[in-house]
Amino acid sequence: MTMSQAEMAQTKQAAAATWWVFFLQGSAALIIGVLLLTATEQTLTVLIALLGIYWMITGIFNIVAALAGHVEEHKWWVVVAGVISIIAGLAVLRNMAWSTVVVPSLAVMILGIAALINGLVTIFAGRQRGGQRERSWAGFFLGVLYIVFGFLVLGNLFGAAVALIYAVAIWGIVGGIVLIVLSFQVKKMASP
Repeated sequence: MTMSQAEMAQTKQAAAATWWVFFLQGSAALIIGVLLLTATEQTLTVLIALLGIYWMITGIFNIVAALAGHVEEHKWWVVVAGVISIIAGLAVLRNMAWSTVVVPSLAVMILGIAALINGLVTIFAGRQRGGQRERSWAGFFLGVLYIVFGFLVLGNLFGAAVALIYAVAIWGIVGGIVLIVLSFQVKKMASP
């Protein structure tokens, strides 16, 4: 099924009308990225505070949704998750100095453990493929790389957390620039 010329023009105009959304997302990512590189401690503190507020609000909404009957299955698990989210948000907001160290370190720890698990799964999934030797060796090699990465990350949580912060900063800058350029390309779509 193909689109008619009129439908194509209407779709282009609708996309072009939302160019500013891409521009705002790109600008925010770029600003956060630059601030993380130039004022790392202050920016990280603000981002962690926003994360704490987000956890609290999410927890409240989860509890309200579960108790109001909007969640049919596993209602009490949603309530428990909401309570945990509120407690985590309060803990982050009450202990900002502690949180700016613990939250990035916890994120890195989760990445390291995920890498170890992915490595083991990849190795064992590659071995079960029987007659496909190339895929098996590639899977084994990739699994070993995951495991090495996991051990490197878990072996130096603080260094990896700092690297993660700078990686997010660079990702924000590059992604922000890409989104800003994309926004102007989308805006041009409405032009004849």
